[in-house]
Amino acid sequence: SLNSYNSAIVNIIMSHSQYFKYIPFLLVLLSAALLLEKLLILYISHTFHKSFYTKRIKRNNLVLSCFETLSCRYRPEGYRSIKPGAVLKSDLVDSYAEAMFKGLVKDGKEALLIDDFMAEIDHPVATEFFKFLDFNQSGDISLTEFKEAMQEAYEEKRMLLKSIKANEKVIDHIDNFFITCILLFKLFCLLPKMQISLLTFLGYIGGSALLLRSTLNHFLQQLFGAVMHFLVAHPYDVGDKIRMNDKNFRIKDMGFWKTTLISSDKKVSYVPNHTLFGVHFGNFRRSDHMESNIEMVMSINTTKDDLSMYTAAVNEFIKDNGRYFDDQVVIKEIQVVNSEALYIVFGIMHKFNFNNDDNYHFRCELIIKNLARIAREQNLKYYALRFQEE
Repeated sequence: SLNSYNSAIVNIIMSHSQYFKYIPFLLVLLSAALLLEKLLILYISHTFHKSFYTKRIKRNNLVLSCFETLSCRYRPEGYRSIKPGAVLKSDLVDSYAEAMFKGLVKDGKEALLIDDFMAEIDHPVATEFFKFLDFNQSGDISLTEFKEAMQEAYEEKRMLLKSIKANEKVIDHIDNFFITCILLFKLFCLLPKMQISLLTFLGYIGGSALLLRSTLNHFLQQLFGAVMHFLVAHPYDVGDKIRMNDKNFRIKDMGFWKTTLISSDKKVSYVPNHTLFGVHFGNFRRSDHMESNIEMVMSINTTKDDLSMYTAAVNEFIKDNGRYFDDQVVIKEIQVVNSEALYIVFGIMHKFNFNNDDNYHFRCELIIKNLARIAREQNLKYYALRFQEE
């Protein structure tokens, strides 16, 4: 029985032997089509990454290369210099930052000036590096600023790696789709040679040409929406914090067909990309600034002069933390709650680098802690201090 089956297969193959002469020609055409497809994917990948990541990558590479250079001379005892391309953990970043800072500080000073970097790094690079470190443009850099800048640089490296990895997965999906289209096209070209009717073939694989058309139409609509959303609009990256439908979400992962979101209450959602094309939402990281409103209930005995002194002290805190905050605190609303309390809403402007939720929560904690500290130092009585609900 097995021999008869094999004989039947051989007879079928031999009966179509006249088509064998087309095989080399078809292989050449298929190879040429696949080569063009690979070149197209390479172009898409290069253009896509250049459009969205080149500036961030160049800046990040410059900053990290400076840290790596400094680590060759100044590093924690018992540690090696930072390897090129390495992504340090947060605790290691602080250790290296402290060692570099202490090594660079001269004559018992408490802050670094641009001249302190000129002897260690080439002048044009040192200037750009100093601009990154001196985010508040005060002209000097404290140990805290140095640590914050180094943490931010390595956090940006981690986010870039996540984003590019997610984008590469999407481009791989596009690559597979193009290859499938080429193979299907070649198959349709071969059907007449194999003396098989196209309608018969469509009816065999789809039940009917009408059903196949309907299925493909829906599929192509989804494909178009996904491509336009991801490659053309590209409104977010992995780690970005967005606001959509009056709720905040963090982008956990990005695929060609769906995006994984995490809400502020840690719930995970999977949203098809074609449904996001055309939806209105905001991206905090790509916004230049973002304002937080803080509610404070203070004693009714708080005077106008007390508030002026309080806001002045808060503005000093904002100036000292120029890497995170900008401008000046604004009193947006004052109301008398009752005979004992005033309700006050302060507005504080954040700078653009909201890379992820951890960074945002760190800033929020920093704000609340220091607003409470300033109130205690000025002997101002308050009953509540919290962020206004979004």
